[in-house]
Amino acid sequence: MASISSILGNGTANITTDCTAIFCYPTSKSGQNIVTGLYLDLALGALFLIGFVLWRGSFPIYQARMYIAKKQWRPALMPLKGHRRLWSWLVPPFTVSDSELLRQAGLDAVASLRIIEYGILVLAPLTVLGVAVLIPVNYTNSASEIVSGSRLDSAFLRMTMSNIPKDSGRLWVPFVYVILFVAWASFLLVRYHKAHLSLAMWHEFHPESEVVKGHSSQEEAGDSPVGNGSAAPPPAPASSDASAGGVSVTLADPEAGLLSRRTASHIDSRVVPSVLPGAPPVALGGPECVLTVRGQPYGVPRVGRYAVLILDDAEERYHFSGEGVLPGVSVLSRRRRGWPASYAVVGTEEEEEGGEDGSPTHGEGGEGGEDKEAEDGLAWRHANRRMQSAGRVFGEVFADDFVAVVPVYDCRAVDKLLHRRFGLVRRLERSRAALQAHEAGEPGDGAPAPTPRRRKRRDARLAKLTAAATQLEDELRAVLLEVETAKRRTLERPPTGPFFAVFRTQEAAAFAAGVNVNPPDQHLMRVLPSPDPADINWVALLRGWKQRMVRPLLVFPVIMVIMLFPIGIFTGAFSQLSTAICGVPAGDADLTTYATSWFCSDERLARFLRNLLTGFLPSLLLSLYQVLVLPLAFYLVAQAEATSFSLEDLDYRCGELFFYWNVFNLFLGALLGGSVLSSIQTFLERPSNIWPLLGNAIPASSNFFVLYVMFRGFALVPFRLFWPAASVFVFILKWLRIISWAKVPIDKAMEIPARNLRYSRDIGVIVMAIYVAVFAYAPITPFILPFGLIYFSLMWIVWRYQALYVYESVTNAQGRIWPYFAHRLVACLLIQVIFTSAMFIVKGGYVQAGILLAVLSLSLYGLRRYLKLLDRKGGIQTLRSKHLAGRVDPPLDLFTAPPLRSDADSVWYPEWGKAWQYWGVPRYGF
Repeated sequence: MASISSILGNGTANITTDCTAIFCYPTSKSGQNIVTGLYLDLALGALFLIGFVLWRGSFPIYQARMYIAKKQWRPALMPLKGHRRLWSWLVPPFTVSDSELLRQAGLDAVASLRIIEYGILVLAPLTVLGVAVLIPVNYTNSASEIVSGSRLDSAFLRMTMSNIPKDSGRLWVPFVYVILFVAWASFLLVRYHKAHLSLAMWHEFHPESEVVKGHSSQEEAGDSPVGNGSAAPPPAPASSDASAGGVSVTLADPEAGLLSRRTASHIDSRVVPSVLPGAPPVALGGPECVLTVRGQPYGVPRVGRYAVLILDDAEERYHFSGEGVLPGVSVLSRRRRGWPASYAVVGTEEEEEGGEDGSPTHGEGGEGGEDKEAEDGLAWRHANRRMQSAGRVFGEVFADDFVAVVPVYDCRAVDKLLHRRFGLVRRLERSRAALQAHEAGEPGDGAPAPTPRRRKRRDARLAKLTAAATQLEDELRAVLLEVETAKRRTLERPPTGPFFAVFRTQEAAAFAAGVNVNPPDQHLMRVLPSPDPADINWVALLRGWKQRMVRPLLVFPVIMVIMLFPIGIFTGAFSQLSTAICGVPAGDADLTTYATSWFCSDERLARFLRNLLTGFLPSLLLSLYQVLVLPLAFYLVAQAEATSFSLEDLDYRCGELFFYWNVFNLFLGALLGGSVLSSIQTFLERPSNIWPLLGNAIPASSNFFVLYVMFRGFALVPFRLFWPAASVFVFILKWLRIISWAKVPIDKAMEIPARNLRYSRDIGVIVMAIYVAVFAYAPITPFILPFGLIYFSLMWIVWRYQALYVYESVTNAQGRIWPYFAHRLVACLLIQVIFTSAMFIVKGGYVQAGILLAVLSLSLYGLRRYLKLLDRKGGIQTLRSKHLAGRVDPPLDLFTAPPLRSDADSVWYPEWGKAWQYWGVPRYGF
């Protein structure tokens, strides 16, 4: 490490009288900051790696998929004892093929891994070229005449573009490097994009390779396709009355053109579709109380392709005057001329009066319950109007291929009770386990009788445990009754606006998803492809069309506050804090005097603390903000928008917000906070030097990003291996015997739940932040390239290991993470072009800047359009794949929220309906 210190500088700088204190001193210390940060990062990384190696045999979270995945999807066993545990975890990442990874972890894991692999391949040759060419070209220059005679004695700055004199011919070297960088990155991006589309297409025609995600709460020899055999196996035909799993459903009657409910019981006389619970309450005792903490698999692969999602829209009626065609939005009218009678909306004049928001008509209803009943009646009629209209059209067009219309109900009350039931069952299991342990501790026949005092204590303990178990059983019985009552009350209430239409063929569903099912003279709804049942974002479906219009407007200011919160500016300015405290070194006549306190002295410990404060802590602070605050904030606002109807879309909406935050907050904020703000005083005192100082200030800010990339590569990549989730802390406490290990099955299952990868967070905010920083600064500060390459190389190993052994997918997004990344990588390349062009303008390279902006910007625009063209060609499901899927009878209860299903005991679990499961995010938000 001594050689590194000699290259980067020893922390003492010879600053001339023409350089201002606020700018020059932080630059001269950047080399020492990097060395200090490197020491700390390597030490922390080694500590995390040692902790992982020592505890990986004791903590099941490090190989969670060995316990939670099905047998056919489990990875290979690894030695966890002896000396082989030191390196056995490194073998699977290098020996498991992509095809095996696809089979075990799914297409999403393969696509996300290729994002990191792309970073290795794109940076490997460019790093060699940057270190071998750019750094020598920059280092052997002297730009001393640019800053009013001052000399850049910092070795770190000499390796940047700021050391090239203005109007120098050497500016053509970084110019050529940018062209090679963009060309190589674009070439690789197109190759990877085509390879991903080919893999996705192969995956489309080989559904047997797809991991139909699901987990069982207990190991079973013959795994039931839908938990405890409560629903139809794939793709067995449904019963003649179209009931699935004891749940009555609604069917379309094409002959009558109306929706009828084929069930023996009715809530009331309203002719509306409903899904009624058919199973009796769960009995108490023994195995009947077993709950699940993980999702269940679905019987029909990609069952969502057999359905469409229909969203309610603002109701508009078009009134046609005379024989002409003059549409206009008017009040509700019964007069429709020239349309077939089959298109008439079922209803009466009274039903069509009043607003669609459910408010009663003038003079209708009374006080209290009467107003509520009138409001519900209007909501019923509006929902009925849409479902009848859609069911009539689908029944007439698709005939026997159309199965049913399935409404969506607000299940929050039932879900709350099921959470209470879950907690009571856990407490009851613990109580019964304690009671059994107490009874097992009774002395045997041959043992001496206990003393009366001990017998009295044992009897008191037994009575207390028995009373506690009895009380929990009584509470559980009461909650079970409340659950059934809440289910019935929920189903008596009007459904929410959206609903599903289910078909027997994928061709029919695909055709229905692309047409307008509204009557010719009105607008009621719109049709979208349905997500898979496991991927449905039920929270968004609880919102009507008014909330879907208003919520994004209300949430937008909150998003702007998060985007503009100055964490990037703060951390960037934090790296300049020692200058604000200490000033600049003494000995320069025109500069302020260096502070004389111990913190500002030349003692080794003082220098170490200053470098720790300005180099290491800003990266740590930023990483903690990214890990603890930012994901929760963006998840809440994305869910509050109510515009993502699948968990996959919700996750990628978070990814969009993360990327915008990377660019506008982290990158630009740290740039402004670390460089431009540090030069404000100089700009005010010497306006003529604004462009030279800006040309030096922009590369000087790269010290923050170099330290950030180093910190993530050397410290946080090993930390990710050591700390895949916060439950590691719980395991450490159990290992230290501070808290006890789980003793009952449900607590053991909760120790290693099916925790999924948060692709939007892990790719959008962590990996993409490295891409933005490295790509933007590569031509200006090539010293950042080796650290970026090291980060992607180490992350590739850790990511591949955790995809195989730790994290489990909960939805099948069909690899959509790669297109998300590809289009944003084009934006990263554009940032590089704009950023480098600005440096050329500062350095007087107007020709280079003009060529880059004109040629490369247009080239990247063409690349973006070409990628979109490839997406349209490869992203559309082919007609052949839909035809080969065959004709099935999808279980209709799959399109009912888990709390309302009759088999809720096997399909409901605490984290259902969340895009990030077991990561502490709320389901319903605000």
